[in-house]
Amino acid sequence: AALETEIAATRGLLNDLLADRVLWSGVLRDISLVIPGEAWLNGLTGTAGVPTSGETATEVTAPTTPGTTGGLVGQITFNGFAFEHRDVALWLARLEDVRGFVNPWLSSSTKSLIGLEEVVQFTSSVDLSEQALARRAGGPS
Repeated sequence: AALETEIAATRGLLNDLLADRVLWSGVLRDISLVIPGEAWLNGLTGTAGVPTSGETATEVTAPTTPGTTGGLVGQITFNGFAFEHRDVALWLARLEDVRGFVNPWLSSSTKSLIGLEEVVQFTSSVDLSEQALARRAGGPS
């Protein structure tokens, strides 16, 4: 009985420590599942929290109270390549289907050459909603 009480207390502490944090390993997994086969990323930048005036993205931490930023808790910016503009459009559509990803946006999409191959170079971003935060045990899934 004492061991079970200690395990429950440890789980509660762990849940409190992980609550309201973006679990980047899960975010990366979700990205890997939705990227089209004819597209690839050469970089991404993720930030947790919403910068206020004077802060840079690297100085921002996740909000301590969900809802304090209007539901947005971060952003990811992607740089990548695809074989056609249609593949970039599919990328944006799939980003919209990921739980916790909102407002997919395409900043640029231009044709360029890699060696002799014509490709589309793109920059896009997505906001992270509160659904991207870690869940507490026993809470809604």
